[in-house]
Amino acid sequence: MTKYYKAINDYTLYLNTNFNCTKTVNGSSKNTEFSWTIPEVEIEDLGYLQVVNVVAVGASTSLPYVLRLKGGVEYNSTFNFSTDYGYPILSVFTVANGVSVGGTSGDYGITLRPQTIRNITISVSDSLSNNTNGVSTTTEFMFVLKVAEVDAKVSQVGDPYREGRSNLNLKL
Repeated sequence: MTKYYKAINDYTLYLNTNFNCTKTVNGSSKNTEFSWTIPEVEIEDLGYLQVVNVVAVGASTSLPYVLRLKGGVEYNSTFNFSTDYGYPILSVFTVANGVSVGGTSGDYGITLRPQTIRNITISVSDSLSNNTNGVSTTTEFMFVLKVAEVDAKVSQVGDPYREGRSNLNLKL
């Protein structure tokens, strides 16, 4: 028997650090966070936030990048833990040919509380030892995030193949 949460709504957010983005600069060479005002995303019961993809311009191919959810979104801290006690981690990745490698496959994310999301702030660091290090001001990102609102009731499927086939209304 398979148990899962059934998706109700999926929202995809394309967040470009060059458009409609407020940047917080630490000194003169490091951006430490990026903030956007977004159209309202309504989570009535339970939600999930994931990084789907990251594209970077001017990023180092030798440094790790750590994305953290800093503000604008309420999350359930019970399901996230980091030994550095920083903000919850959205993704950890390296960059090759301008595209993120690892950490953005949708395998993990952040559980969200009921809320209306109107803005989002992402903290970025190019260091594993300093979670507030920031990134070079010449580095540009396109973050692709998925916010899924799910039905809080657990659905059970006895035969997932038959259930999937019947949902698709296939005629055999």
